[in-house]
Amino acid sequence: MADKEIKDFTVQGSPAVADKLLIQQDADDAVRYTTLDDLSDAILGRAVNVGGASHHTAFAADGEINLIGTARVTKHVRIGARQWAVGSSPPDAGSLGLALTHDFDASADEEVHFALMVPHRMVAGTDIDVEVGWAYTGGADAGTVIWALEYTTIAAGEDMTGGSTTRTKTSAGSHGNNALVLTTFATGVQGAVAEDVLNMRLYRDTDSDTLAVDAQLVEVRLHFTMDKLGEAT
Repeated sequence: MADKEIKDFTVQGSPAVADKLLIQQDADDAVRYTTLDDLSDAILGRAVNVGGASHHTAFAADGEINLIGTARVTKHVRIGARQWAVGSSPPDAGSLGLALTHDFDASADEEVHFALMVPHRMVAGTDIDVEVGWAYTGGADAGTVIWALEYTTIAAGEDMTGGSTTRTKTSAGSHGNNALVLTTFATGVQGAVAEDVLNMRLYRDTDSDTLAVDAQLVEVRLHFTMDKLGEAT
């Protein structure tokens, strides 16, 4: 309903001079008012959308917050190299500048492992993008590295030894000496559901990559789309 100018309005009852009034017109065209001690009184116990029709922040009557359309944001989880536990074929521990690294050899498929809980604030049915940050010491553009990520998503009661999915990505672009390289998988983690355990094994697939020296893992970044602050209570 469009806003209308009110020229004549009689307030019945005894509101104080300093009272704020919330004036509402109901479906039956009756006009009613409520006195407000504070602006927050106007929305307590009511569902409120802030923004446009398709893109907004939705506040439910119980206070739960959801992000709709372009109000959604990308969240990032950073896992430093040394937060990954080494596997049966472990890389050497190294460093590069101030960063502590895992140094993956050029002649063996060395591996590290990490597990985390899929967060409730992630949009259901969306992917988790995976980006590997790494570097090497040597001549510029001395070769490419193939990173492989094997993962499972396990819900409570499911078999921890069930089938896994593996993604691979060959590094692209210019690789400068000691320069940070960010390698993003074309397809990330799919099928993850809130509260699943995401188990990951990251390794260097040396069968086809061409870098003859260690690839030094600096970090792994996980990116997901968020549409809520967390789990409703």
